[in-house]
Amino acid sequence: MNARFELDQYLSHARRRLRWILSARGTAVLMAALLLVTLVAAWMLPRYGFTPQAALIGRIALAAAAAGAITWWLLRWRAQERHRAAAALEAALPQQEGRIATYLQESSKEPGKASVLLDLLAADALALAQREPLSETIRPRSWALPAAGAAACVALLGALLIANTGISDGARQLWFGQLPPAARVAAAAGGIAVQPGDATIRRNQDLDVAALVAGPSDDVQLHVRFGEMGDWESAPMQRNPDGSYSFTIYAVRDAASYYVTAGRLKSAEHHINVVDLPSIERFKVRYDYPTWTGLDEHEEEGGGDLRAVAGTRVTLELTTSAPLESPLLVIDGDGRELKQSGATTSGTFAIEKEGHYRIATRFLGEVVPLTPDYAIEIVEDQKPEIRIVRPGRDYRATAIEEVPVRVEARDDFRLDALELHYSVNGGEWRREKLPAGSSDIQAAALLRLEELQKPGADGSAPALVPGDLVSYYAQARDNKHTVQTDLFLIQVQPFEQRYTQAQAGGGGGGEGGGGDQDGDISRRQREILVATWNLQRNEKEAGAREKERVADNARMLAEVQQTLAGQAETLIQRARARQLTGQDRAVDEFVRAVQDAAKAMTPAARSLEKMELATAVTHEQQALQHLLRAEAAFRDINVAMNMGGNGGSGGAQAGRDVSEMTELELDLARNQYETESRMSSPQQRSQAEDEVQRRLRELARRQEQLARQQQRQQIPPEQLRWQQEQLRREAEELRRQLEQLAQQNSQQGGQQQSAQQQGGQQSQGGQQQSGQQGSRQQQASRQQGGQQSQGGQQQQSASSRMSPGEQRRAQAAAEAAREVEEALRQMQGGDRQAQEQALARLQRARERLEEARQQAGADGFEDLADRARRIAERQRESEQALRALAGGRTPQQQQGLTYEQLERMANEKREIQGQLEELQRRIESTRREAGESAPRASRQLAEIRRRLLEEDPVGSIGLSARQIERGRVREAANMEPFRTQRLEDLAEELEDTARVALSEVGRRQQQQQQLTTEDLLAELGDVRRMLEQARELSLAQNRNQGDPNVASPNAQDGQQGQAGGQQGQQGQGNQGQRGQDGNAPGQQQQAGAQQGGAQGGADGGINDGVFGGGSNRWGGYARFSGSGNRDPLPVIQNNLRNQAVISAERLAQIREQLRNSGLTPADSSALRELADRLRRGGIDPMDAEYQRMAALVNQIELSALKAMSADNANRPTRATETVDDSRQYRDNVAEYYRRLGGGE
Repeated sequence: MNARFELDQYLSHARRRLRWILSARGTAVLMAALLLVTLVAAWMLPRYGFTPQAALIGRIALAAAAAGAITWWLLRWRAQERHRAAAALEAALPQQEGRIATYLQESSKEPGKASVLLDLLAADALALAQREPLSETIRPRSWALPAAGAAACVALLGALLIANTGISDGARQLWFGQLPPAARVAAAAGGIAVQPGDATIRRNQDLDVAALVAGPSDDVQLHVRFGEMGDWESAPMQRNPDGSYSFTIYAVRDAASYYVTAGRLKSAEHHINVVDLPSIERFKVRYDYPTWTGLDEHEEEGGGDLRAVAGTRVTLELTTSAPLESPLLVIDGDGRELKQSGATTSGTFAIEKEGHYRIATRFLGEVVPLTPDYAIEIVEDQKPEIRIVRPGRDYRATAIEEVPVRVEARDDFRLDALELHYSVNGGEWRREKLPAGSSDIQAAALLRLEELQKPGADGSAPALVPGDLVSYYAQARDNKHTVQTDLFLIQVQPFEQRYTQAQAGGGGGGEGGGGDQDGDISRRQREILVATWNLQRNEKEAGAREKERVADNARMLAEVQQTLAGQAETLIQRARARQLTGQDRAVDEFVRAVQDAAKAMTPAARSLEKMELATAVTHEQQALQHLLRAEAAFRDINVAMNMGGNGGSGGAQAGRDVSEMTELELDLARNQYETESRMSSPQQRSQAEDEVQRRLRELARRQEQLARQQQRQQIPPEQLRWQQEQLRREAEELRRQLEQLAQQNSQQGGQQQSAQQQGGQQSQGGQQQSGQQGSRQQQASRQQGGQQSQGGQQQQSASSRMSPGEQRRAQAAAEAAREVEEALRQMQGGDRQAQEQALARLQRARERLEEARQQAGADGFEDLADRARRIAERQRESEQALRALAGGRTPQQQQGLTYEQLERMANEKREIQGQLEELQRRIESTRREAGESAPRASRQLAEIRRRLLEEDPVGSIGLSARQIERGRVREAANMEPFRTQRLEDLAEELEDTARVALSEVGRRQQQQQQLTTEDLLAELGDVRRMLEQARELSLAQNRNQGDPNVASPNAQDGQQGQAGGQQGQQGQGNQGQRGQDGNAPGQQQQAGAQQGGAQGGADGGINDGVFGGGSNRWGGYARFSGSGNRDPLPVIQNNLRNQAVISAERLAQIREQLRNSGLTPADSSALRELADRLRRGGIDPMDAEYQRMAALVNQIELSALKAMSADNANRPTRATETVDDSRQYRDNVAEYYRRLGGGE
């Protein structure tokens, strides 16, 4: 080992010892400085009352001392380490006499330049170092003493912080910010310590004053004087749990002085300086919308909430009364600097998400908001709205027509594309572009059917033929969404309807067949097609759950399609089994078309199972096309059957067999496609009621038309029976629908199992009804009624939970069902009187539904008012309880409220909040449901809901619940009176709205019940026909006195009943039940005759005549013909007498209502006389009484027609309503002109 290496080792140890010495001395200096500053600050803080300002000064001094000590140590360290610590080593090793410095200087030179004597110098220095070791030269006490001093300083500082003395309180406040007990603080401040002392605040800012008092005191007062010359005002300060006192001076507007007193103690007087915050003089917002919206740049004055689509750049520009110190834009708590130029501040940001923003500035060392929190709302890009307004439905056209298509599309911003898509016979979709580029578009297109051709397999493109199908829809696209309309169909029909007669059309006296079953199968296929199309549209935007639902619906449609295909196959097999093909061209076409349709249905079902909806739509279109061709062929078959003569039961046998098979096959499967309609919303319930009323009106109109044709004998008996049977079937179906409507209204709370059982019963009843007639219909009705009565208890329990409006709807639907059932019984009678009574029953059923619906709307408004009253009462009780807890307790007692008490009060508020939310939902649903029956009340509801959304009482009550949960009971109680007042105002508003709704419903009902001149004319027409019938009956009576076996022309109904019975007996061999159907009318006639005789004997006191009873020629007993058959004349006589009494009451009612508006005194007197004569009865066409009644009818009719003509002349030229061929005009106009001409 050479000398240089050993010397380097020696010097390294020397440097380490020197560093230890320097570190020990630096630590000692640092701790000494900290101890010294701590002692000085701890001594000063009690004398300044432990104020935060004094503590802050002490901390600054402490930091300065620490920084100075560290700086001194760093400078000494750098000086010692300079030139490899040569100077320090030379000073620590004086015996070397410069050898170490020379050695370090030479050894630092580059190799080759160092002195050759370096090794000798190293050996010499090493020899001296070995004679004096480092332990003797740099002794350990050189660093041990400073280290001991530093440790002593640390010990003293720790003891100072731990000790419980006054100076220790100051040390702890200096180091840890820990204030001493209030008594010491107050004692140090002279008895009372006040915070914040002198302060500078913004004008109208709140100032919290806190005071610490030495010793216990119950009377701590804050004294404040505003201005220099104002009077001193005092207020008690509130004691806090930590022993301090506090008081808040709200909205300080001017400079003030204040001090605190506690008994004999008084604090120093402090001053409050008030400065003005710069105010906003102008606030402007500029929107720069994305390009795809098509919107121009938009500016708004006044600022406020921001509403724009995502991606919009918003520029905020505001002008203030003075330049801001440091303006900030705070978005959801994140502040960003704004640009400032003088008094104008601006900033730009992009709207990406919803939130809140405000403008703030730094003022007096804190961030102060200049504006309230404004909302940032993102306007969603809504889907476009598109619809086809023309034709707007399925359409029929010839092969050369031009079908105009008009499309309306709207978007909230701009439509990028608008297209019309169409397909021929399920072929490839073709597209025609329509004008786009704006937000509201009305475009038109023209489908020229002559040019729409589908290429065939050989490349040819034949023109469309009857039975072909054109499918079309419209599609709109905006920035994000693509929407489509419903699928509409254009069916190609022949230029003229072909009526051909079969070769075997000898007699048409047998039964027809088929009904409308040919249209049913195509209608069902059309429904499957439309449902698949809707599934295809919904699948594109469906979520995970929705996709599962779409898949379930697709599987259900696949089953329906397979069932329909199976029916078609069964129909084909039966036709082949009966060898019907080859006998008639129409039958061959029908079978071939059904077979092609079945072939297309099978792949459609498979595609539905695989969720290949687009492919399924194509196959379903093809199947529908073939079914439409089969429908045309089936219509030809029915035409051939109905064109036969009246003799025998012949006809085209093959066509008849196909018709019967089609009816049987489709009827048996009808309920497989019908599903129970459940009214899950008020809108669906209203639509169901509208549909029922529409069907009631239509059924009543057809019943009235049939009765009028029967009275005029304008319809053959066979066709009359067929139409009556059709009406009975429709009435039976309507009765079932009314019963279902009643059950759904009563079970709306959710009795799914009961509703399903009812649907199953109706399905069974429908199957029985479609295969049977006459008495079987009544038997099925009775069975169904019995089954429904078994669930009466469940309905009764459900009705107890219903609202009054729902109970009224359910009761009205049940009563309407009973009226229709009575009408069904009346329809079984073949005479005209029974048909008119059935008509009256149907009209009463419709009136009951309409009246109940209107009254239910008023009940809904009353229910809203009642709910609002209950919520307001509950809020009032909650307010009283909350104010009692907040105002009647001391602060110590409020602090002692348990968590359970707070939670119970908060839960009470949550329940009120939930009830108010439910009330808002009911307000909206009632507004939508009652928009037609009570429009003014609905508008008031809309205004109430708008104010609720603006004022947000739901959120206010939720805020109260949160405040209670956090223990801030006093703050929650302060706002309770405002919340209670708002809910009471809401209850009053809803009560006023309920009164308006009740008034509107009452006026509407009065208008509906008000009788007019047209009603008078209609009733007079009934009286005239009744008189004419009485005259015909009298003439028939006189003719029959010579030959008792001659029947009256008016007895045709009874003869038809007997003929029906004979026909039924002839068919008993094969259709036993039909024999009963045929006998039913005849039996009813017989029973009616017996009843008429009994009534005639009972009313013997009435005057003699055709309407009388007792010993007149036809009243009081039943008359038999020579063959032993019961004569129907007494039945007709009894019906005429009852009708006369009804007409008398009706005329009296009309007279009372038209006394001051539509009748002169002479007409009123004549009307009273006519009513009295009808009520007395005893009309004999051969005496003067009859002539007088006929003259009264003529007089009143002419006056009423003249008044109605004058009223029409005074009306505006533009028609305000359509006039239909209804009961009010039947025969009156013709009668008027006949009498003007002098005819009889």
